[in-house]
Amino acid sequence: MYFMEPVTVKTEKTVFGGNTIAKINSKTVFIPFTLPDETLSINIVQHKNDYDNAEIIKILEPSPYRKNPECKYYGSCGGCNMMHIQSEYQRVLRKQMLNDAFLANKIDLPQIQVIYGPDFNYRSRFQFTDGGLCQKNANNVITIDQCLCAESAINEYLKATPAENRPKGRTHFFASS
Repeated sequence: MYFMEPVTVKTEKTVFGGNTIAKINSKTVFIPFTLPDETLSINIVQHKNDYDNAEIIKILEPSPYRKNPECKYYGSCGGCNMMHIQSEYQRVLRKQMLNDAFLANKIDLPQIQVIYGPDFNYRSRFQFTDGGLCQKNANNVITIDQCLCAESAINEYLKATPAENRPKGRTHFFASS
């Protein structure tokens, strides 16, 4: 089935990787940058035998947990996938995803306890490509001058080193503040 026009869907749940699923005629559709219980106008961008991938055209009824992402690169750099969700609700969704993974593998666990750190400035490892980050689902490089998730040492490097002076190719950075 191929849709030439936008389709309206109601999202169901968030799955591993941060996408939310919806159903169109019982076929699963994966939609990034969404939350459960949102009504969306979407466009199918990729057909597979047993699922489709889509993009948002318009959010018709947003979740009360939706927020504006703090990062100016969000949605393009490919690093984060849930920054549009309030932090407390992100933890609820991540717990649900972990629980679903255990259930799918028939592993019975007692209650899952969520342990978490700060929302920002926590990442001490980065992989840069030609001095930037790879665009989500593409080979394009996004040049960045800061990352909200990066520890201060990495952000100091990004601020002090112009993109044209950064190493070419794939470079791994390890820092700890």
